[in-house]
Amino acid sequence: MPTLAVLDGHNLAYRAFYALPDDLATSAGQVTNSAYGFTSMLIKMLGDHHPDAVVVTWDTPKPTFRKEEYPEYKAQREKAPDIFSSQLPLIREIVETLGVRQIEMPGFEADDIIATVAEQAKGGGWDVLIVSGDRDTFQLIDDHCRVLYIRRGISDLLIADDAWVEERYGIRPDQYPEYAALRGDTSDNLPGVPGVGEKTATRLIAGYGNLEGLFDHLDEQTPKLRENLTAHREQAFLNRRLMSLIRDLTLDVPTESLRWEGFDRAAAKDIFESMEFHSLWDRLIALGSTADGPVGEVLEVETRVVMDPAEIRKLAARAPLVLEPVWDGPELAGVVIARDDESASFVPIERMESLAPVLEDMDHPKVIHDAKDFIRSLIDAGTRFEGLATDTALAAYLLNPAARTYELNDLAGRYLNLELESPDQDKESGSQGMLDFGGGPDLDSAGRRAVIVMKLAEYLRNELSDEMSWPCWTTSRYRWCWCWPGWRRPESVSIGDTSKISARRCGTN
Repeated sequence: MPTLAVLDGHNLAYRAFYALPDDLATSAGQVTNSAYGFTSMLIKMLGDHHPDAVVVTWDTPKPTFRKEEYPEYKAQREKAPDIFSSQLPLIREIVETLGVRQIEMPGFEADDIIATVAEQAKGGGWDVLIVSGDRDTFQLIDDHCRVLYIRRGISDLLIADDAWVEERYGIRPDQYPEYAALRGDTSDNLPGVPGVGEKTATRLIAGYGNLEGLFDHLDEQTPKLRENLTAHREQAFLNRRLMSLIRDLTLDVPTESLRWEGFDRAAAKDIFESMEFHSLWDRLIALGSTADGPVGEVLEVETRVVMDPAEIRKLAARAPLVLEPVWDGPELAGVVIARDDESASFVPIERMESLAPVLEDMDHPKVIHDAKDFIRSLIDAGTRFEGLATDTALAAYLLNPAARTYELNDLAGRYLNLELESPDQDKESGSQGMLDFGGGPDLDSAGRRAVIVMKLAEYLRNELSDEMSWPCWTTSRYRWCWCWPGWRRPESVSIGDTSKISARRCGTN
């Protein structure tokens, strides 16, 4: 059977807020302890339980029917601290970005939504996992519904099923409101019957089944207990009404609509980086699913070695020319040229003299990722390099200066939903695809890198096009710019030291 996970939004957010220090904040000063803890619990639940559908339920500021019936309901609770309230929009944004549906209903608590969604799901043949630290949810437990109960903090969790409830409280899960009505609930400001603690409440409900059965047999109780039960009969029945969750709200939310299709990797990456949730991002990626397709899709790129000078010169005529250096340890072994989305060509170092005229041509635009080492290697070998039009590492920096890394594999995953290597790749599977440089460079990987650089340059160009100008990369003595709508070299600028590369904006339209 498929499983629906239902999260108690405010309950988890509160627990995270008080479990983690309030000096957990971004470098800009935004406190993130609640958002961090909530997100951590959500990711852990997704990774540990692999639900088919997920929904987060929220309370609303509007008074509920419980408050209207009993004004003292939760009256002891103080106003939430501002540093907690300020994080709720962040949490909601994270949940939305992760592709998880959120539901709230004015006049009712999140628990009522949980109960309604759970009943609907079970009726449709689903199993339900409720994630909450609220014991009122125990009443929903049955053969097809369990509670992932947060006892303390954000990591002390257990699975509460009917066997656990019976062992812990000595009653069936459906009897929990009867039991709690006698014992009371200080967290909801509901007073219990004096003299009735956990053991007595368990004995009475287990013995008589419910409040009606108990109050029909008051003559069987001790005088003092009979007196207290009689005096607090109305409160006990009121407690049960307030503690019983509503299971038939009109939500118009089909269970199938709550299926979790994964998350938008680029959007999620942006918000995780803005919150500086670096370790959580790594855990999220390990889940292995995105809204745009499977995480870790690896391009199928055919890369072949080209030795013929005439063919090399034909390849070099491409504009812009997308290059990926191939290294044999610290030495340049050659360069890969991206041809299209499915193919690339490798030019060994001993044949690169055929590329020299183009590499030295400042009027021929080139695209490279993190070009510094490649350009320095050419210069050291006596080959000039001119006309770097786009360094995708620098372009990615301009698009998101707060990113933790601008490595090609990270950018490919963040923006293109691509991986350089398959996670299932057997790295000891032999030498197929390896160049014969002492077991060094991987031709297949280099080809994929070149094609990804080509795709990434196009993506970044589109993302930065809102400003109608592409960043200018200063290399050697000249600069190339993407200035809408095409490649241009608006001016030549001498910068002296040819080993320095920097990013500028052209500002030319």
